[in-house]
Amino acid sequence: MKRLVFLILVSVWCSFLTAQSEWGMASDTNRVWTNLDSALAHPEEVVSLSLEKQKLTEFPMEVLTLKNLEVLNLGRNKLTSIPSDINRLKFLRILIVERNKIESFPIAVCSMPLLEQLIMNRNRVMTIPSCIQFAEGLLYLDLWSNQIENVPDEISKLIGLKEFDLRGSTYSPEFNARIKGLLPNAEVKMEPPCDCMSGEK
Repeated sequence: MKRLVFLILVSVWCSFLTAQSEWGMASDTNRVWTNLDSALAHPEEVVSLSLEKQKLTEFPMEVLTLKNLEVLNLGRNKLTSIPSDINRLKFLRILIVERNKIESFPIAVCSMPLLEQLIMNRNRVMTIPSCIQFAEGLLYLDLWSNQIENVPDEISKLIGLKEFDLRGSTYSPEFNARIKGLLPNAEVKMEPPCDCMSGEK
C-alpha cells in the first residue's frame, strides 16, 4: 500500500511539473547565476543570469560582458529603461523584465533576431514600435498589464509568434479584432472588448 501511495504521489508531481508554463526561465536547464560579481568572475560560463528582486534602478551594464548569455532575468526591480546596447548579447533568447517601471518598448529587441521570449508584463509601455517586425525569432511576447495604446501592423511579420499577451487593458471590439487578424497563427490573449461609446462591456 505504501508503495502504491508513493507511486501515485510521484505521478501527480510529474504531472504538475509537465503542466507548468513552457515560457520563462523554468524552461532553461542550465545553471542560473544569481550573483553578478560571481558571474563576472566566470564570464565564459554564464548562460543564465537572474538578478530578480535586487532593487536595481539602472540596467547593470556589466551584464553586457557576458557574451554567452542566453537567459537574463531582471524582473521585479525598478528599472525605467533597457539600453540599446543590450543587442550586444548576441545569443540572448529570453529577456525577462517584468514588474519594473519601463516606459518605452526596448528598441534593441528589433535587432535581436535570436530573441525568442520577451516578458515585460506590469510595466508602463504605451506603444510597440514598427521595427518589431525585425524581431523575427520571437515566439512569446508578454505585455500584460502595461498601457499599450498602439500595436503596429508590422507585427504581422512575426509569423513564428506563438503567443501574444495583451491582457490588463480593455479595448474596443474593433481593436481586438484587428490584433487577432494581424496574428492569425498566434494565441492572442486579450480582455473581453468593451463598447466604449455606450460604456457597456
